[in-house]
Amino acid sequence: MTCELYFETGDCDPTELFQSKVVKGRKDYKCCECYEIIPKSKKHESASGLSNSEFWNYRTCNACCEIRDEYTRDGFIFGALWEAMNEDCREMPLDSLDTFSPEAQQKLLIMLD
Repeated sequence: MTCELYFETGDCDPTELFQSKVVKGRKDYKCCECYEIIPKSKKHESASGLSNSEFWNYRTCNACCEIRDEYTRDGFIFGALWEAMNEDCREMPLDSLDTFSPEAQQKLLIMLD
């Protein structure tokens, strides 16, 4: 059994500008997916863009990035990963966790419990 998430964008306007990069935080940030603190100096994803004439920025911890990259290959909405995982991946086999880092494995076990 595999789990792939598909996100509908609905009536959202397309993103006009988008940039994503791995950065080392100059201060503590909160992950937009799991809401855990990303400690100062820890590398993480910083994504920013322009949509609907508004600028936005999201910070994502490495574990959530790893999980999102595996399960949302056809696109995603920032901040919606765990809601979608809880709805669509409840029956994910535990042996599929072997491909993830220990940090991502722990997060998956906690979030899907």
